[in-house]
Amino acid sequence: LVLVAQAYVFHLLLSFIWAALFYAVDGKQWEEAEDGSIGASAFDEALWMMFCVAHQLTFGEFTPGTEAGRAIVCLAAFEAYWFQVMAMALVLVSQLAGERRVTILGVCQRFLKLAWPSFV
Repeated sequence: LVLVAQAYVFHLLLSFIWAALFYAVDGKQWEEAEDGSIGASAFDEALWMMFCVAHQLTFGEFTPGTEAGRAIVCLAAFEAYWFQVMAMALVLVSQLAGERRVTILGVCQRFLKLAWPSFV
C-alpha cells in the first residue's frame, strides 16, 4: 500500500508539471477568451484540467486551443493510463509467492521490458 501511495504522489506531481507546461502553452489564450473564466486564473483551470485527465475523468469543459496544448494533453492522458496499469501491477507483483522486495522502479523496468515491443 505504501508503494501505491508513493506512486500516486509521483503521479500527482507529474500532473502538476503537465499543468504548468499546458499553462505555458495555452494559458495566454485562455486568459484572453471572451467566454469568461471559470476559476480565478487560467492556471487553476489548467491544473483542474490536468487533474481530471490524470484520473481519466475529463468532462469536456476545457479543451486545448493549440496543437502543442493537444500534444501535452495527449501525453498526460498516456501517462495517466500507464499509471493505472502500473498501480495494479505493483499490487499484483507484491502478492506473488517468492517475490523479492518489490520496488516501483523494478516494476517499471519489467513493464518497459515486456510492453515495449507493442509500441515498436
